[in-house]
Amino acid sequence: MFQKLLAWLGVTATTKDLSPFEALGRQGTGSVILDVREQHEWASGHVKGAINIPLGRLGTQVGRLARDAAIIAICTSGGRSSRAVSILRDAGFEHAVNMRGGMTSWERAGLPVSR
Repeated sequence: MFQKLLAWLGVTATTKDLSPFEALGRQGTGSVILDVREQHEWASGHVKGAINIPLGRLGTQVGRLARDAAIIAICTSGGRSSRAVSILRDAGFEHAVNMRGGMTSWERAGLPVSR
């Protein structure tokens, strides 16, 4: 609701993006990593335990996610996941954040990838 009001006023709310290490640190704390890449991208490597809902289907599949969960959105480089955060916040997911740099940054940091 707050996000919609800000958009109506023409104000863009920003939130701090998480680094790959910050996202890794939140695993196991009830946070959900949401990978919004397409299935073929997901199959090439993803964060273990992540949920895959491609960005184009997110609007119709938000019911798969708990509204009170801390959601960390991830894609290849951060663009689609940033849009996913906007969609989630507009749908009432107040604790949605973007992981900066996406899977590219995750892999460059040497963090584990599931295939």
